[in-house]
Parts: sequence; structure tokens; C-alpha cells
Amino acid sequence: MDPHTAAIDIQGLTKTFHVGFWRKRVEVLKGVDLQVFPGETFGLLGPNGAGKTTTIKTLVGLVKPDGGEVHVLGQLPSNTRNRSQIGYLPEHPSVYGYLSGYEFLNLCGDFFGLSARILKQRIPMLLDRVQLSDFSARKQIRTYSKGMMQRLGFAQALINDPQLLLLDEPMSGLDPLGRHDVKELVLDLKREGRTILFNSHILSDVEAICDRVGIMADGKIVLTGKMQQLLRPMDNLYHMQIHKLDKLGHTNLKRLSLRCIEQKPGMVEATFNSLDKALKALAVARQSGGELIELKTHYRSLENLFVDEVQKARQTGGEE
Repeated sequence: MDPHTAAIDIQGLTKTFHVGFWRKRVEVLKGVDLQVFPGETFGLLGPNGAGKTTTIKTLVGLVKPDGGEVHVLGQLPSNTRNRSQIGYLPEHPSVYGYLSGYEFLNLCGDFFGLSARILKQRIPMLLDRVQLSDFSARKQIRTYSKGMMQRLGFAQALINDPQLLLLDEPMSGLDPLGRHDVKELVLDLKREGRTILFNSHILSDVEAICDRVGIMADGKIVLTGKMQQLLRPMDNLYHMQIHKLDKLGHTNLKRLSLRCIEQKPGMVEATFNSLDKALKALAVARQSGGELIELKTHYRSLENLFVDEVQKARQTGGEE
């Protein structure tokens, strides 16, 4: 696929649901515009109810949009042949609990028309890749833990060797070890050059994995950009770490800084709004026996960016 042609191209996407006994009208998507390019790992962020899952479901044809245009790998989502190039991991997979992991993956392979010979080779390779043991794969799925279900879900998403992966909250509900394993798997898939779109509430993982991110709020994309551009250094904001600092030095540092926190006895972190103040504080700290560990420009975190953009969108929405 041409690297300049978007693997995912969404223009003006709208979707309204009617819910409850009184068929209350709920506008979920309000003109979503989004592009993801071949080989890119894109993180879709947003608070609960922002429309992330609905957007992903339109890409695989599970939700029919009311308006706008959606193209996936150059085709409409309704193109069934095109789906053979897409792997999809839903947030809450519905599986046949009385099947074993092996039987479930064989069933998924049958949906894509894969031969028994190919599946016999591919399934053990995928189980090894997602670190699901042969013993576990022979057990009924209803006995699986959340972590085992996620591993099996990844294996089914890869069963057809897809160009494009759509992952809905792939780290949700996992313990720290499970999160680490899933993150490493996504990074491996990224290194293979696959196109990946995933949404997550775990911002540190998004920051570590993604090339670009988009932030959704109130049914719209409110910001997109490359990670290194969005998380740029903040002008005139400096971060300092000092240890072996006595109480008088700590008090003097507080007077010069915007924020000063004692992490543990003798270890202080401080933030300054000018380099002059930071250097002056360093001189004061050294007079009190302090030793510099680190002085660096303060970078805007993805969490700060996310909170700022969502709050801004909510304020704008409240004014409309």
C-alpha cells in the first residue's frame, strides 16, 4: 500500500443511537475526522463515552454510520474481502466458553478460509508468540483468567496475518506483568511494520508505543499529532533534583521554586519558571551541602495534555 495513502480514512463520521424504553436519542459521534497511515502506530485516547469504541466498530462494519465517509485499506468497511487483511481485538471478546483455545483459533481460521495445513503450523507459532502455553490452549476457555483471555484474543487477531490491527483497550484489566507482555507484543508488531490503531486509558503505555495520538472528547477528535511534537519542552520551566540537602536549604529552595517536594529525607524535587531562578537555587542548595542529581527542561506529560484538551472540549461543549 502507498505509504502516502491513509490505511484508515475517516471524514465527518456521525452516529446516533436510540436507547432505553423511551428510545432516547444519544449522539455518540459528531463529525469524527481521522487518518492513520501505513506502518503507523496510532493511539486513540479519550474519557469513557467519548466514542472511541464506536469509531473502531465502524471500521470493521459492526456499526453502520449515519453520515460521513469511512475507508479502510482503501475500501468501504462493508467490503468483506477487505476484512481478511484486518485483525480486531474487542475490549470484551465474546467466545464459546466450552471450546478449548485450540478449537477457538481453528474456528477463527476457518472464518478466513485458512486450510488445516496452514492452521496446524500457524496456531502453535501464535500461541508461543502471545505466551499462552500448550497446556492452557487445550483447556476450555471458560476457565481462563483475564490475562489468558487477552493472550488468546491477540492470537485470534493475528490468525489471518493482517496488515492492519484494531485493538480496543488491549491492556484493560491486566496486572503489571500482563500489561508488560502485551506492550512488548504491540512493540514487536510495530517493528514488523504493521499498521496499528488502539485505544487505551493507560497513558504511559500509549506514550511508550505510539508514533501519533488523537484525543477524543464528546464525539469528536479534538487534537492529533506526533508524540514528540505534542510532548515538547515547556518554555521557561525547569526541573531539578537535589540530595543531601539540610532543612534550611529545603526552606530556601521553596522560596525560589514553583513547587518543591521532599521525596525522602534529604532528597528534594523542585520546579522553576526561569533558568536564572534554577541556577540561583542550585547555588543556595550547594551552600547547604546539597548535591545536584539532575537539572533538565520540564516536558509536558501526555496526562497533562490529555486533561487540558478534554477539559477545554467540555467547556466548549457546555457553551454551545
